[in-house]
Amino acid sequence: MNISHPFVKSEIYKLIRTTEFDVAIGDDSFELRVELFQAASSPNFFRAHIWRKEFFSIQSVFPQDEKTHEPIDSPSGEKIIVDFSYHLRGKYSHFKAESETVAIQLILDDFQMFLNHVSDK
Repeated sequence: MNISHPFVKSEIYKLIRTTEFDVAIGDDSFELRVELFQAASSPNFFRAHIWRKEFFSIQSVFPQDEKTHEPIDSPSGEKIIVDFSYHLRGKYSHFKAESETVAIQLILDDFQMFLNHVSDK
């Protein structure tokens, strides 16, 4: 499986595993989600996205009141996933591992180092 065009700058990756767990650091608690992808043409190459689930207050711009031009709808609390990978040391846009199990463990070990750093252990 491949796309041959100069605009496409990477291999095709297939989502092979999603892992989630809960984290509590002091008063801050959140869900962490790790999505692991495998390169279609190279089974030992992976990509991962690490997301933190957070609640945000969001207000749509439209529809608007014709007189005030203010949004008619009230804000609502929504769960949104936010990139968490910048907290980790590894670069997971394209990396090599012996297997899916080893790939996910590399990320979890990196997250463990982050936890050790923030907890001063």
